[in-house]
Amino acid sequence: MARRVTMAEFARLKGVNRSTVTKWRQKGRIRVGADGKLDPDEAERELAASASPLPHHLTRTLSAEAGRSPDAGEIPGEDVALRLKMAMVREREAKAELAEMENLKRAGELVWRKDVERVLQDVATTWRTLLEAFPARIATELAGCGSDAAAIHHLLEGAVRDLLEEMSDHAARRQAEMAGEWEGEC
Repeated sequence: MARRVTMAEFARLKGVNRSTVTKWRQKGRIRVGADGKLDPDEAERELAASASPLPHHLTRTLSAEAGRSPDAGEIPGEDVALRLKMAMVREREAKAELAEMENLKRAGELVWRKDVERVLQDVATTWRTLLEAFPARIATELAGCGSDAAAIHHLLEGAVRDLLEEMSDHAARRQAEMAGEWEGEC
């Protein structure tokens, strides 16, 4: 015959309060004999059979059983059933994360990195081209100013303002184009 223990002893074995064991008995999750004692191995099986399948319950329960925090990493030993349950929890969490990412993408709050990199590369290339062409665009006008510092300053100020506006307009167009492409994907 298997060793039988009191509810208080079972609570100590499980590392829980006696009131928790009493709740398990009241909910029918474990059976206690007329003598007030139970078989700890049988009680463990009964608890496992009546465990909640919800991911957040599984994580908390399995972590407590393994004597570790939920984010502590690998479980020591060869408890295949426990490892399988933990893998199922991780899979559910990963699926939930993917679903959340899909929702964010549909809402326009998440974009593909490669798309952002492509737009940034295009904007940077265009800006570089505009900046490299800048001296040639204003050289003849500057030559006409001679040594008049005020005229040169005024000319450069207007040319730089025009260049910056052109650069800003290009970036805004690319952003609008990409936003339209991303909306079309959803």
